[in-house]
Amino acid sequence: MPNKPEGSSHRGRLVTIEGIDGCGKSVLAKELVTLLRHRDLPTLLVSRKTVSDTVSGFMSTHLADLAHLIWEYPESARTSELGFDHWAHLLAAWYYVVDHVVVRPGIARGNLVIVDAWFYKYVARFAVDMDIAEALRFFSGVTVPDQVVWLDLPPELCATRREQFRPTERGEWAGKDGEIAGFVEYQTRVRTQFSKLAVTGRWHVEHKPRDPMCLAYRVSEELTREWAAEA
Repeated sequence: MPNKPEGSSHRGRLVTIEGIDGCGKSVLAKELVTLLRHRDLPTLLVSRKTVSDTVSGFMSTHLADLAHLIWEYPESARTSELGFDHWAHLLAAWYYVVDHVVVRPGIARGNLVIVDAWFYKYVARFAVDMDIAEALRFFSGVTVPDQVVWLDLPPELCATRREQFRPTERGEWAGKDGEIAGFVEYQTRVRTQFSKLAVTGRWHVEHKPRDPMCLAYRVSEELTREWAAEA
């Protein structure tokens, strides 16, 4: 299993927001970080779109280039043609380097590190076609969160929040090719794997759609109380 880092501050924590595509992870992560900062808690937001801005020089360039390689492909691309092992190891490389240069140092400095989707998104996707334990092994050694908030929303609802779906979101790797129908069917299978991870990991689960600000406020209240208790 992935390991927890040994930081210099006992108050450093890793909190991740998880869920299927379109469930609102990014919005919740941003709102949560804003509220925590207003409470004067040292907080670091980690998102694949902005993480390269948290470091400088070669590390920043490397992260940006790696993100571009993984996620900035043409809509017409059939990523499955490159093979599962290629993408699995490429994604693992992303989480290993983000963990090494951003997450672990942030925790060691005593920050609340809030991550917009950690490696569990891909564990859940991989586990559609393999055992969860086997899927987890690709990320062995990556930091395990102290807390996970899972936005467990129905794929049918998430589908209404998006105008377009990338082939990987609608199940290209599982042989699906329809727009909404493919998205719902594939994400339903991914959701099933998330539910298994949530049980074994004792995640905080949100089953109902809520206003992101209200949910962020509630989670921030909980984190603030835990922070104060550890001081």
